Amino acid sequence: MLSSKRFQLGAVLIAVFVVLTYWVTQTEPPKKKPKAKPVAPTVTAIKNEAGNHALELLAYGSVMPAELITLEAQAKGQLIALHRDFEPGGQIARGETLYSIDDREYQLNVDAANAALKKAQADIAMEAAQRKVAEKDLEILSQRMQLSDESKQLALRLPQQRQAEAALASAQRQLKQAQLDLSHTQRQIETNVVVVERKKVIGDTVSIGDEIGSVARADRYWVELRLPTDRIAKIQPRTNSKGSQVKLKANGIYYQGELIRIHPQIDSDSRLAKVIVEINQPLTQSSRPLLLGTYVEAKIMQQPISNAVKLPREALTSDNRVWGVDGNKLLQITPVRLLDIDNAHAYIEAPAGLTHLLTKLPSSLSPGTIVSIKTTP
Repeated sequence: MLSSKRFQLGAVLIAVFVVLTYWVTQTEPPKKKPKAKPVAPTVTAIKNEAGNHALELLAYGSVMPAELITLEAQAKGQLIALHRDFEPGGQIARGETLYSIDDREYQLNVDAANAALKKAQADIAMEAAQRKVAEKDLEILSQRMQLSDESKQLALRLPQQRQAEAALASAQRQLKQAQLDLSHTQRQIETNVVVVERKKVIGDTVSIGDEIGSVARADRYWVELRLPTDRIAKIQPRTNSKGSQVKLKANGIYYQGELIRIHPQIDSDSRLAKVIVEINQPLTQSSRPLLLGTYVEAKIMQQPISNAVKLPREALTSDNRVWGVDGNKLLQITPVRLLDIDNAHAYIEAPAGLTHLLTKLPSSLSPGTIVSIKTTP
């Protein structure tokens, strides 16, 4: 009985040993995971290549009339007619009549002046005929006696002739004045205009100097811009050639303009220089009319710069240094020579030893770091 139990225990131990031996031989030890290679941080950069660039100077201003014409009555009387478009926003073509004032009294003055002129002309003719008679009488009288020069002039009616000539000249002047006064009862416009304001209506009585309204020249507007004084040397006003081109933007619509003048006096508050931009055909140049008083964004084309690298301004440090990548893909920082700036970009000489330049300052990297480059145009 005892021998049988021992035999069974030995058989179990042998079976366990066989199972363990099989499991150990058939199961491989776990493989060790390889250590991860460090990943180089990625930086956004441009190629370190110099080129030619057109600079833009950003400025802001409001649209104003190039010519604002105040229409003041030059005659007194009742306003009897206004152009059908004489209301704010109305456009009136060159040569059309803006308003008319009752001219009946002025027409009577012209008729009276015409009559006075005809009388003066008749007096001259009559005096000429009398002088011919006086010349014959003087010839006979001179044969009988010696006459002084003064007596001869009186005999020839020279004082009467001068008086008649003066009366004729006065009548001619009076007619011209009456005709001029009559012409002031109507106002024609010399250029295409847009009506800015109307202050009188048909039936109103006006006196000389009363304001009937105001109009602005419609074929060109102005924009006054303010710039740093050091930018004046970079732009070109209109002289014998065209001035600097200006791209204007208002409410998403673009317009073209030209720099025509640099104001001789800086702004007293901002200490900025003032320049005038002219916009031709502002009402029809683009898909939407440009309105007076509109606040616009303007980009003035500056003189181009050559042999320079163009970088975003945020890529330049305050002490004129830039970050770049060398041929070994190592991050470097180096001083550069600043050639010019505009509102969004800095223009520098291409620094030596770098293949790429970062477009913004790195936040947590140091010189000598190996980086991966993401190139941007």
